Amino acid sequence: KITSMQMHYSNREFNSSSSYISKSNIDGFNMILPMRTYKGSLAVSAGLNNYADFLLADNRNNASISEDGGLTSYHAGASVEFAEGLFIGADIKFINGEDKMYELYPDSTHLYRPKYNGTSFTFGMLHRYSQIFQYGISIDLPYSLDVSDKYTYSNQIDPDESFSDTWYYTVKKPVNFHMGGALFFKTINLF
Repeated sequence: KITSMQMHYSNREFNSSSSYISKSNIDGFNMILPMRTYKGSLAVSAGLNNYADFLLADNRNNASISEDGGLTSYHAGASVEFAEGLFIGADIKFINGEDKMYELYPDSTHLYRPKYNGTSFTFGMLHRYSQIFQYGISIDLPYSLDVSDKYTYSNQIDPDESFSDTWYYTVKKPVNFHMGGALFFKTINLF
């Protein structure tokens, strides 16, 4: 039994007629560790992944807008061979991150700084039907992200008009169903 490790690297860019932003980083790191069992199989996994990126720049008329941030998920999971060729697993993700968005005008500045925090669960099943065909399904349960959004308004003409406030709200994601299959041949694999 072999331990599997993966690392992802990404180079993202935003390019418009008025702006260019480039962002390179490690996108994720994951590890799968098979465990010794008397019969069947058991594997545990852990890792962290870039869950979402916020990257934006725009200059139009008298406004300049920029945004940078993202969400990261830390996860842990396990899979067990429930019956011969039938694997059942679960995964828990802890999602957090922040974003920073500026809107710059000649007379004022708007700054949004939301921070996100939430937890999600996924359950799945894989059936190895034969040596060359397998299929699987998974369900992402609905979850919510708690958001603490700090807003700052700066008025360059009349500083007494400037203010700051924090808004608290929740973002909800509905249930997601996934299905997939794979064919394994000697010269090619189709997913």
